[in-house]
Amino acid sequence: MTQPQIQPLLLRRRNDALWITLNRPESGNPIGQRLADELNSIFATIPTDRSIRAVFIDAAGADFCVGLDKEELKSVLAGSTQKTDQLTAIGHSIGAALRAVSQCAIPVVTVCQGTIASGGLGLACVADHTLLVADAKIQLNDGLHGVSSSFLAPFLLHRIDQSKANRLVRNGEEIGAPEAVGLGIGQEIVPDIYRGLERVDEILNQIENRDT
Repeated sequence: MTQPQIQPLLLRRRNDALWITLNRPESGNPIGQRLADELNSIFATIPTDRSIRAVFIDAAGADFCVGLDKEELKSVLAGSTQKTDQLTAIGHSIGAALRAVSQCAIPVVTVCQGTIASGGLGLACVADHTLLVADAKIQLNDGLHGVSSSFLAPFLLHRIDQSKANRLVRNGEEIGAPEAVGLGIGQEIVPDIYRGLERVDEILNQIENRDT
């Protein structure tokens, strides 16, 4: 029997907000080309719906995003004679999705818990407001064929100056929530994901009150 395919993203509306949930908790919500293409498509359609006043991005499970999709990369490395081109294409797709989020004309808020790496870290950096759960662990390089380093550094510059971004990516450091907020990767620390979601509701109310 064919197993139903899990949707990598869940979408729902709450009042005037669009919620996007990374939805592969069993594997840590990795980001690959398929998820990146879906994000790109979603953010391309947002300007056509004037009823959406904010976008919130969260993730199911213990981790926001553990990094690149290893299964996708394994498939590319096993089945392609042009591995470098394929890996570059994945990086370009993720980069395009992050640019689409960064250019969104309405506020984008992320709530990030657990491991935050690769494209997930990019999402944290390009959102207008990032809430970090106290257990957050920022990983600057997941060590996969240099793909993360190749596309991630420009998006770190949304939050961190050039010299610090270069050092962090080069050293592949792991940092906790307090240091991440100190660097500007996040704006607030919340004690747990439940308080994070409560804080999202507060932010949404502020946006709705501001726009009325």
